[in-house]
Amino acid sequence: MGVPVTSYTILRALADNEPKSYEYDMAKMAFEPFDVFAFFIHDPVQNRQFHQKMTGDFYRFHSMTGKNLCFFALVNPPDIWEQRAVHREHVHFFRTWESDTLSAAKQSLTASSLAEALDIPAEQLPVLVITNNFQLKSFYWVQTCAEHVTEQFARLTAVANEFQEQFAYSVNEGKTAEAQRILFQMLDDAGLNLCNGYGKESLYQNMAAALSDIMDFIAVSDRQIDAYVRKKAERKVNDTLHRLLAELNSLKQKMPQDVGDAEEREEFLQLESLSLKISKYIALMKKKTDTEDLFHFEHVLESDTLEILRIGLQVTDYLSQYTSLKPTQMNRFDFTPGLICLTKVFEKEINLSVVQWLRKIYGITLPQYYNRYQPDRQVIVAPQIPDGKPIDLNQPAGPVQWRAPGIGQSELIARFNIKADNLPPDWSLQHWSYLLDRWKKTARYRNRAAHTELVTLDETHEVKNILLDLHKSGIFQKMAALKKLARE
Repeated sequence: MGVPVTSYTILRALADNEPKSYEYDMAKMAFEPFDVFAFFIHDPVQNRQFHQKMTGDFYRFHSMTGKNLCFFALVNPPDIWEQRAVHREHVHFFRTWESDTLSAAKQSLTASSLAEALDIPAEQLPVLVITNNFQLKSFYWVQTCAEHVTEQFARLTAVANEFQEQFAYSVNEGKTAEAQRILFQMLDDAGLNLCNGYGKESLYQNMAAALSDIMDFIAVSDRQIDAYVRKKAERKVNDTLHRLLAELNSLKQKMPQDVGDAEEREEFLQLESLSLKISKYIALMKKKTDTEDLFHFEHVLESDTLEILRIGLQVTDYLSQYTSLKPTQMNRFDFTPGLICLTKVFEKEINLSVVQWLRKIYGITLPQYYNRYQPDRQVIVAPQIPDGKPIDLNQPAGPVQWRAPGIGQSELIARFNIKADNLPPDWSLQHWSYLLDRWKKTARYRNRAAHTELVTLDETHEVKNILLDLHKSGIFQKMAALKKLARE
């Protein structure tokens, strides 16, 4: 059975972790007959082809999955599904609780936030998340695509039917952690990994609790949800933010005083991931997005980079409300999430443009290995300075994935190895020097986020101004031209 996830209520009911509530009872009644659950997480904008496939074939998948597998997807259901499913009580409940549906922009943010909540890398989307019980902490996920999703569905349906037969004597036995271990082995044996990406994750809380965090942030901005439910969500949002910000502070306290190039430390990756999660959760609360600061960037930044910029501005605005209420707290409130988002904008764009150009001149084959790892090719470059440490420009992060060096490292190569007579095409020495200056400042601010001291609002505004300067000076336009050249 397929269930379209386009309204807030079905997500809340699916994730509700409170027995004795009406939503919990309804969700339990609706989903108790099923043995295996699959949740598609995809971005309708970034994964446009997959979104079209799911929307067009939704009823076909609904029909082929049978009575033992229930799947969910962020799509609008076709008319035939509406006509044949609306008589079911739980479907009627889900479809009429509120008339508002997730907009395309909200769907994209919801998708990336769901991935963050489940510790699935956003770049792996679209993915299929599989479990036998949302109250367990572990789950199985596999990457999917428009080409392979039908075959994956067929194999998953067969697994669900076999799993049901094994636990037909007891519904409760099929919901246990031991049953989940058996399910995971069945999934391995079925060969669902057709897109070169899968994993088995274990959260610090159960799936329902992890998902309900996101639902609370959505609910506080939805005026069509019952006022009592929204008020309860506001309390949970405050609790969640307090917990996540405390966790962020704890991470920063564990960083050594002399962090050096912080980006190269595993702790920094954790800090960045948590900052992005906090930022996306906060952005979910925003009913409308102020695009005044964004329209200049729409034609020069990647769409996912533009979204990070949007989120960075939103979280900075949200956190600054605390300091406006308490001016004396201005320098005692941490703006690390906002700073991380804004420096991430620069990092992504520089890695897709200038750093790709650097990789090319040092031997990487473009466009074939644009933003990808090139097998059997070692590209170790040392900055031309005393005691310059070698930097890997072709470090693998998976079978085809490439791990970029920290922006502080790549800046050293750009500054000391590139001379005036071998600049990128159509770059003047003035433009190059201007970029290097902002590049170094951004790397310093990015390292700054890893220090134990609080990041201030002024520092966050400084990074925002760097991004504006790069646009006004035409540097982002030149970087966009480099991206185009590297991809051709």
